[in-house]
Amino acid sequence: TFNEDAIVKLMKSYPNDPLYPLILDHREYQKLYSTYIGVTQPDGKIHGGMEIGRDGRIHCVYTHNPSTLRLACQAPNMQNLPRPRGDDALQTIVRNLVVAGPGQVLVAVDFAGIEAVLTGYFACDPQYIRLAKQDVHTYYTVYALHELDGRVSAADLPDISWPDEELFPYLAYLKTRFKHERNTLYKHLVHAANFMQTPSGAQAKMFSETRVEYPLKMVAKVMDVYFSLFPSIRRWHTSVLAEAEKDGYLRNPFGYVHRFSKVMNWKKEFGKWSSKPNPDVANKVVAMKPQSTASAIIKEAALRLYFERFNEAGQYLRLQVHDELLGEAPTEQAAAVIAVMQEEMERPIPELGLPASYGMGSHLVVNTESKQGYRWGSVR
Repeated sequence: TFNEDAIVKLMKSYPNDPLYPLILDHREYQKLYSTYIGVTQPDGKIHGGMEIGRDGRIHCVYTHNPSTLRLACQAPNMQNLPRPRGDDALQTIVRNLVVAGPGQVLVAVDFAGIEAVLTGYFACDPQYIRLAKQDVHTYYTVYALHELDGRVSAADLPDISWPDEELFPYLAYLKTRFKHERNTLYKHLVHAANFMQTPSGAQAKMFSETRVEYPLKMVAKVMDVYFSLFPSIRRWHTSVLAEAEKDGYLRNPFGYVHRFSKVMNWKKEFGKWSSKPNPDVANKVVAMKPQSTASAIIKEAALRLYFERFNEAGQYLRLQVHDELLGEAPTEQAAAVIAVMQEEMERPIPELGLPASYGMGSHLVVNTESKQGYRWGSVR
């Protein structure tokens, strides 16, 4: 069988067998070849791949298929190209097929940790917002390592009460020191915990992405560490599930509506009713507001760039990929175009007001990061 679930199950049962990882690699490579490169037929024609228009560009179609109301993309799906993995990796080669035109350079601006920032916003936790804007992943990583094996001593742990000029440089140092652990495990667990994945679900997701099976007890333990650091996240889970169960829908600050049914499973025992979240629905309920709000924010930014600042930057927009806007600008204007894109994307968001007690201004601002390059796989 080439069925992915079956192969993953076999990999867990026979972790030292080299065949099963090769089969998964083969599946991925075949998908990349057929979808993005194309397969040469006996007659010399190429079947599949990214179709090029008469203007020499790729033209994809956006849809609203995801239930969390994010944009999707098809024909071809330019949002699901794999991340570059090394200069000679096929994933990088595929991305590098997309290049800027003569005298042009690709410019990219993406929101930094937008879903984590929005999770803190909806959880009404200003300290979490503050960390998410900088590096909540590293903060969590060192506390998890302290609890797990004592690799980080209590004296070396950062304190959220420290001022910015003390906390954030220290987190930058810790990020370098524990980069592998942060990127391969704990960064995944932040998103898993925020969107209410179970330890077993998080374990399976990480195995599919990293092919490393972390012990379930260890995953459960360090996820508990996360919730002990940020108890507001669990309180938000409870409140948003109750809202969806009571009203039958959720509405985000931009007015996007998602309807839900059977949010909770109810059971009557000894004359009393009790309920538990429906595992088939609960994750979608929790993810709806952060993901749909992130989608709305980047759509609004793109619309402003196109309709209000077309000459400065809007004319150079080419693609939206989740939380990133990709453009193609004249090389000598790249810095100016990036500056305008960041200005629009980092505007205070009128729909997301903040209490004065947060000390973060009247409305939420999400930071951005920028990069540029001639080939898409080499944009940095």
